[in-house]
Amino acid sequence: MKIIRILFIVISFLTQETIAQKVSVMATYGQSTFMYSPGIEANYFFHEKIGVQLGVNAFLLDYQPDQLVNISNDDAFNFHSFNIGLCGTIVKRENFKTVYIIGGKMYHSPLFAPLHFFNSENHYIYYDISEGKVEYGLDTGLLFYIEKYIIGVKFDTDFSNRYQIRYVFGWLF
Repeated sequence: MKIIRILFIVISFLTQETIAQKVSVMATYGQSTFMYSPGIEANYFFHEKIGVQLGVNAFLLDYQPDQLVNISNDDAFNFHSFNIGLCGTIVKRENFKTVYIIGGKMYHSPLFAPLHFFNSENHYIYYDISEGKVEYGLDTGLLFYIEKYIIGVKFDTDFSNRYQIRYVFGWLF
């Protein structure tokens, strides 16, 4: 029993030292036509200057049903996108660090575009131009680590017309 306690203490100290200040978890938020897109992302620095970044986002539909075609009124929490890439340190000072993110993004969600404008009703009818296909794009961003807090902005795009700014708030572990 004594050996197990000693082993447990040694492993817990080693683990604390090896992962300390290397993992950051962030909540992200983006918005586009008729969609809110919350997400969660994480950075893991395996070296002082470079690491990997992973994230997943969902979408919530928010629209007026009389303004849309070809999609049902779906209030469920749905898969929006997944991203993977590299993150690296640009500037590091005592309690401040600037980090860049660059990687790939995979989308599987609606992308609404105007189909027709009705003058008499003064509104557009939109349609989903993604047609349910998986689309790929680029995920870039700039994060600011201030002590243990993270704020930042990301720019996501795919190769068809999807451009989205995402806001990032997080915590450094």
